Amino acid sequence: MPERAGGEVAVRRGEVVWMCCDPSVGVEPRKTRTCVVVSNDLANRFGAAVTVVPTQAYSAERAGRAYMVDLRSPRSTLRASRVANASMIMTYDRSRVVRRLCTALALGVRSLVRTGYGPVRLGTLASGQQRSLTARELLFYRPDRHTVYADGATLRTRALLIAIANARQYGNGAVIAPEARLTDGRLDVVVVAARSTLAALVQVPRVFTGQMARVPDVAMRAAVDIQVTSAGPVAYHLDGEPYVGGARLTARPRPAALRVAVPPGTQV
Repeated sequence: MPERAGGEVAVRRGEVVWMCCDPSVGVEPRKTRTCVVVSNDLANRFGAAVTVVPTQAYSAERAGRAYMVDLRSPRSTLRASRVANASMIMTYDRSRVVRRLCTALALGVRSLVRTGYGPVRLGTLASGQQRSLTARELLFYRPDRHTVYADGATLRTRALLIAIANARQYGNGAVIAPEARLTDGRLDVVVVAARSTLAALVQVPRVFTGQMARVPDVAMRAAVDIQVTSAGPVAYHLDGEPYVGGARLTARPRPAALRVAVPPGTQV
């Protein structure tokens, strides 16, 4: 097997490797996933980057698309049924090649397991399980600095919470954006500046009474173009699902994207 300077193992064109795709932006591949190397072997041996095509779980509908390549046996050695998405040809720094990196260090890789989410360590928590934050995690949590752009207005702060909403209420009755309106064609961004854990706990009830605007150091603004930037990858939730994105997140409304049937005479 060819080696690069310093003993680093070079990948070969056509190999399937594990790539760490985070941080990602927009529709780019996320998490650590299998990818097919498509860069030529000369570039793979001496270059600083590797070009790959990410894979996805197989389905008949996906395999029928013109830009998908069926990787089921005997076309590849993958145990799982996968397709390669040739519409996403990505070039990454070769340090993202997880399994090959470990091979170069003579370390075997049996599985890839998430050990933490931001500063929170997961320990032995199984997939699908949850736990409460510890008192230490709450007391010593320090939010990152973010810059929020909303239709030209700029706010730089160490934010405890940044919420982007198209309606007033979250789940469980939390009125996170009391001034939001479904019919105004805009999104409401709510920025809660950092504060002590005790102050945050004392102010939580106001979230459920629609009094967020009265909480000190809370900024609210309705806008069409919203961007949130940070010095590093941004951990965020989208409809309850956790993700880790790039250093910039962008949010814009999509008017008339959802049609809702309501009884006659209902005031919206």
